[in-house]
Amino acid sequence: MTLLQLTALHLISALAPVTLTDVAKALGTKPPATSAMVDRLIQAGLVCSTPDPQDRRRVHLTIATTATPIISNINQDTATRMQAMLNSMSPQNRRHLVDILRETVQQFAEDPGFRPPSVPL
Repeated sequence: MTLLQLTALHLISALAPVTLTDVAKALGTKPPATSAMVDRLIQAGLVCSTPDPQDRRRVHLTIATTATPIISNINQDTATRMQAMLNSMSPQNRRHLVDILRETVQQFAEDPGFRPPSVPL
């Protein structure tokens, strides 16, 4: 599973039911690339797609029960520490971090060979 696919699973889980367009916007990727990636997740049995009852051209995406172990497999201590760190950041710094993460995910989506530079901590 790629970083982008894992990110998409988390987004779909957090926003469900969500449209493909909304996933593409959240990831900062183009709809055709997002559609291909989500199709692979559907074929793998990790995402469910159901037609929108009001508009049959749209679909709603949700996480399949088989994806639950994948997206919930996070160390609780790590999650708690990450939440504390994010809560301590100013809104401006959080926005900056989100922009950096979004740009990184977008680079991964557009160039599978992309490797982000090492950043000393």
